[in-house]
Amino acid sequence: MTDGLRNGSAAIVIATLLVGCGGTGANRTTTGVVIDVTGDLATVDDFVVRLPDGADQTIEPAPGIGFGADTAIGHLRDHLRSGAPVRIEYEVLDDGRWVALSIEDAAG
Repeated sequence: MTDGLRNGSAAIVIATLLVGCGGTGANRTTTGVVIDVTGDLATVDDFVVRLPDGADQTIEPAPGIGFGADTAIGHLRDHLRSGAPVRIEYEVLDDGRWVALSIEDAAG
């Protein structure tokens, strides 16, 4: 194997590992307790979740997502009142914002 081909193969392996480790833009999952919801009764502009490490994180819902398969995004307010945890699949944008791709009950 030539040095150029070997170096190219190594670069592909490193790039694959970086993507697989959850770099910016990679989907991630976390659970937490909803501690604030911003928006009106029908919409959610963003919400704050207390993460397992105790940090509070503001998360924006992706356009058009609901809560679980068939529940309105406003269901987050029920979790705000009850303290029941949620599971969130999200991505971190280049500017550091977290965007929720899916939100569901964490219990069960």
